[in-house]
Amino acid sequence: MTAAPKGGPALRRPFRYLSASRGLGSRLRAAQEVSRVVEEACAGRRLRVRFSGPGQAVLLEGGALRLVVRTPSEAYQIRNVMPTIRAALERAFGGAVRSVSVSVNPALHDPLPSGGDAPQGEPRLPSPKAAREALEKAKRLPEGSRIRESLENLARSLED
Repeated sequence: MTAAPKGGPALRRPFRYLSASRGLGSRLRAAQEVSRVVEEACAGRRLRVRFSGPGQAVLLEGGALRLVVRTPSEAYQIRNVMPTIRAALERAFGGAVRSVSVSVNPALHDPLPSGGDAPQGEPRLPSPKAAREALEKAKRLPEGSRIRESLENLARSLED
C-alpha cells in the first residue's frame, strides 16, 4: 500500500481544486505533485514510468487528469493499473478524481533537435519551369476552385 506523499498542506487540497483554472505557476506545481503520486502508485505496481517532464501530467478543468506516455505499450500498462492510480490520487488529495485518461505522444518525450539538420547555404530561387508547372496544374482544376486559385497565385509569385 502506498503512503500519502509528503509535501505539506497543498497536497491536502481536493483534486478538483488543484485542477481549477489559476495561474500557470500554480498549475505546474500542482501537476508536479500529482505526477509524484502517480509515479509512486506505478512504482508500487512495478511500473517504471516517469511523469516528471512538462506536459506529461496535465490537469484539466473539473478534476480530470491526462497522462501522456511515449509508447502504446506504456499506455496499456498504465490503463491496467488505473484503479490503483485513481485510489492513490483520491487518498493523497482527499477528493474524487473525475477522470484519468492516457494518451500517447512520442514527440513530447524526445529532446528538441540541435539544428544540425538545418538547411545550409543560399535559399533556392524560384524557376520559370516551376511557375509553368503550377499554372498547368491549376488549369486542370475546375474554375472557381480554391485550390486552383492558390496554384495560380503560386505561379504568379514564382514568376516574379
